[in-house]
Formats: sequence, structure tokens, C-alpha cells
Amino acid sequence: MRVGMCTKWIDEAYTGVGRYTIKVLEHMMDLDDAPEFHLIHRQQGGDPVYGRAAEEHVFKPRIESLWWHYQDRFCKGLSSKLDVIHEPFVGFRTRMDCPQVLTFHDAVPLMHPEFAPRTFAVYFKRMMPKVVSRADAIICNSERTRADLLQHYSADPDKTFVTYLGVDPPDVVREGTFTDKEPYMLALSNTLMKNIGFTVGEFTSYKDAHGGDLRLIVVGSDYSGLSQGRTDVEVLDYLPRDSFVELIAGAEALLFPSHYEGFGFPPLEAMSMGVPTIVSDRGSLPEVVGDASLVVDIDRKGSLVEAIHRLRTEEGLAAELRAKGNERYKGFTWDKCARGTLAIYEGLMG
Repeated sequence: MRVGMCTKWIDEAYTGVGRYTIKVLEHMMDLDDAPEFHLIHRQQGGDPVYGRAAEEHVFKPRIESLWWHYQDRFCKGLSSKLDVIHEPFVGFRTRMDCPQVLTFHDAVPLMHPEFAPRTFAVYFKRMMPKVVSRADAIICNSERTRADLLQHYSADPDKTFVTYLGVDPPDVVREGTFTDKEPYMLALSNTLMKNIGFTVGEFTSYKDAHGGDLRLIVVGSDYSGLSQGRTDVEVLDYLPRDSFVELIAGAEALLFPSHYEGFGFPPLEAMSMGVPTIVSDRGSLPEVVGDASLVVDIDRKGSLVEAIHRLRTEEGLAAELRAKGNERYKGFTWDKCARGTLAIYEGLMG
């Protein structure tokens, strides 16, 4: 089987889409019955995965902001030589000459356009209906995402599939970088969608009510400004991957009350390092964490305060969540994701 995969997303910043693309490719390539992969992108790639491909195809967009248009045209010309072609994010507006696959990661640009780049919000509203109608198979990374897809677009349910993503437990090197900050809880805030205003507000309410030496470390930006003047809240802008992993591993808990997630890597990664998590009841998060996390209603003021207090005072709760989390994350593997994706390709071949 000859499979074309658009790999723009692994050539740029390390995003969730990029991680998905590289991981599912690597693990499909590792299978005994691996297809012949043709990787398609707009610049020469340096990732080792290109060396494992049957062929690398590079297109040059004349207008950079319209790269997706040139990708469509290039892939159309290539598709007659392929058995399946897969675009792992923006999809194709053009009908290809072989079955075409789309990965639909989340409905943020539709459900929360205020948290999405304007270009994505416009694309998902104007272009994605055609992309969905053209796709022969649509891979979703959770049941919640599949439900959102079917709610917002005229997709054929029989052409939509759920293939959960995987988690690789990171190697934790403890160099004592953050021991002077302990005890602390951790929050992430690379976008407004992570709901950092709620997190900081609830944490400071907890501290004002209960005192103690617990601190909150925020990685990213405090868009709310609520941390200003607080000595118990620290905002870190950027950390190398190894330092970030060490920071997670040393936390009492990961606070992740996001407005919406199509999947949600951070809670599962925290679980793999033995860190309890508190997540919101939105998007796919309850589905992904199961009973291995505390879940809060972010519309109810005080819900996170109560969860933090429970975690710190209820005997055996933290240990129970660590044990459940250790089992939960093991159910999400890239090997399963790769095999599920390959099965979808094979189904399109009849």
C-alpha cells in the first residue's frame, strides 16, 4: 500500500498536531505490515522520519499565506500514484484521485473562536465543510471530538472513527532545579483556552482561606494578571523540555481546568510521572482521565478550591489518584493509534 502523508506539521514548531503526525508515522513505520510512505511538505525536512520514507515530495508555494491551496494542487497531481492520502489537520478541499483521510483534532475554532487564531476560525467555518464532505475517512482523537464533528458538520457517521492518541512516559532527570520552589502545584497557560484566570483566582482563594506554604507555578503567560503582587504564584515563560518534565514530576498536582480539549496530553503525561491531576468537565477531558483524576465544574466558583483542599487533606486520595493514573495512561499508546490508523487505510482499500 502506498500512503501519502502531509508532514508540514513536523517541520515547524512542536505543536500537538506535529507530535501526533510524527508519532503515528514512526509507529506505523515500525509495524511488520507497514505501508510504503510518501511524505509531502513544503520545505526540506530534517527529521529522521524522512530517511525512512519511500519518497519525499516537496512543493513550493508561490504565496506563503496560501500554502494550503498549493498543497491541494500538488497532492492532486500526486494522488493518482497513491492508494491513500492523509492530511492530519487542514484536510483537502479538492477531490483526490485516491481515498483521502482527514484527522479532526478538535472543534475549538467553532465552539470557542475567541481562543483560536482568526485564520483558523475562518477556515473552520468556511473551508472545513467542504473538507469534511470530500473526506473518505475522518479520524477523531476522542468520542467527544467525534460528537462535536457530527454536530457542526454534515459528516457521514459511518466515515468517522475514533483513534486515541498515545502517551510516551518521559525520562525524568531530577537535578534539583525546582526543589527550592516546593511544595507547588503546576498550571499550563500557552493559550487563553487553558483558563488561567480561573486557575489563579481559585488557587489564591484557597491560599487566602487555608494559608500554608503551597505555591502555584504557571508555565506560559498569566493572561488574567491575577498573579501580580502575589508571592505564592510564579509565572515561568519558557522551559527546555527536560526542565519542563522535571517541573511536572516535582508537582503536588497538575491543575488543568481548560475551557475545552480535543484530547488533552498534559494530564496523561502527569499521570505517567505519578502526579495527581485536577481537570475541568469540558471537552474530552472527563473521557480521557476517567476516574483517575478529580474533575471540577469551571462554571461553579469554588470548585477548584474544594478540589485542592480535598487533595491535600483527604487521607489516601493523592495515593489513590497516583495508582489509578499509573494504570490509566497505559491504555493510551502510539502503537494502538498506529494500528488503528492503518486499519482505517486498509478499510478504504476494500
